[in-house]
Amino acid sequence: MLHKLCSYCRCGHCKSLAPEWKRAATALKGVVKVGAVDMDVHGSVGGPYNVRGFPTIKVFGANKNSPEDYNGTCADGPGEGPRTAQGIVDSALQEVQNVVKDRLSGRGGRSSGSRGSGGQGSGSSDDVIELTDANFEEKVLRSKDIWLVEFFASWCGQCRQLAPEWAKAASELKGKVHLAALDATVHTVTAARYQVHTVTAARYQVRQLSLSLILPVQVHTVTAARYQVHTVTAARYQVRKLSLSQTLPVQVHTVTAARYQVRGYPTIKLFSSGPKDGDAADYQGGRTASDIVQAALDLHAETIDPPDVVEVVSAEVLKDNCAEKPLCVVSFLPDILDTGASGRNQYLGTLKELGEKYRRKQWGWVWAEAGAQSKVEQALGIGGFGYPAMAAVNLRKKKYVLLKGSFDREGIDEFLKALAVGRGRTEDLQAGLPDARTIAPWDGKDGQPPEEDPDLDLGDLDVGGDKKEEL
Repeated sequence: MLHKLCSYCRCGHCKSLAPEWKRAATALKGVVKVGAVDMDVHGSVGGPYNVRGFPTIKVFGANKNSPEDYNGTCADGPGEGPRTAQGIVDSALQEVQNVVKDRLSGRGGRSSGSRGSGGQGSGSSDDVIELTDANFEEKVLRSKDIWLVEFFASWCGQCRQLAPEWAKAASELKGKVHLAALDATVHTVTAARYQVHTVTAARYQVRQLSLSLILPVQVHTVTAARYQVHTVTAARYQVRKLSLSQTLPVQVHTVTAARYQVRGYPTIKLFSSGPKDGDAADYQGGRTASDIVQAALDLHAETIDPPDVVEVVSAEVLKDNCAEKPLCVVSFLPDILDTGASGRNQYLGTLKELGEKYRRKQWGWVWAEAGAQSKVEQALGIGGFGYPAMAAVNLRKKKYVLLKGSFDREGIDEFLKALAVGRGRTEDLQAGLPDARTIAPWDGKDGQPPEEDPDLDLGDLDVGGDKKEEL
């Protein structure tokens, strides 16, 4: 059942609203429950719902823990409308319609800490990590990974629009960047009852409040602030003294939201990789799934070490660097006798430089000496001549692309740029890559030509074929 609640006092605005409120209550009888609270008598009731002025109208829809404000303006959204009987009735019926639609679609109304889907998307909301004040520090601040955290409100229309994009981005970024969401509007009655000032509590990372004292709180004193007593609220309800003798949990979601100065919804905060000191940066990027994914990958790329360019000396090396990678860049370098150590190191330096440039792609990079892994060369249409050579291999799709241009920095860079945007003439790798044979790795030195056999006499070799008869 939908509820509308009006918090009022004996002010002129409240008296003006009273007849309209009664007319609306009569019209909505049996459809929507309409109530009123005298804040001069029951002041503590409004505490959990952030009631600051009078009259304040709250709409308790499907989520009773997070009511919407009825703002009294001529707008189109639910919870907004003129403060006349007709405006109140129209707003109430609109919210009833929203609740019914949610139930019809199987959502059954949004519960505390959850959001509507806001639309269709290919991502799974299961990939969005749900955060609360109870698990925030453990999951985010003690993690060395990158986190993007959305602070949302269940009543916020823009939050609902973001939800499917956020879920889609979370699915695409799974295993690279954590995407999470925290409902910043969830309150607990206990924390509000004792007027714990959550902003101050958050600033000093207070998780529990233990008091055993009586002190005046209707003055702005250092002592009151020290014990996290919200003196403004205490004064409003004419509390002269505060008497507590217990330990109070202050783990409500508003603590975390206040700590990071969340004032509007949705707000997205970035928690960088590595040890965290509690600070966060504002996310300023676009709010479509593709924008979020690109921004997150850019951040993730900054944390990735440049890939090693690994010599293929066994089947395990080839598998580790190619099997689970989006692409594997395989290079075949000339024989060490043709280039010497300096020439080979120049090739490897170029490959390492380009590996760092494209590190966000998380490709694998391997190399082998010409002829050392002949079966792999043959599978890729390389072999016998034309070194150095390169192929980019996608083992999952069983496809490869050969470098047709020059094997230098500019030529390879153009080749990789085309691959990055999905261009390039592919060839089938029907049987996959064969296992590489186990060989000794290059020792980093110049090659040594084979020693001559001193006992070999070239004169003993028959290189002339059949003898010709003299004429």
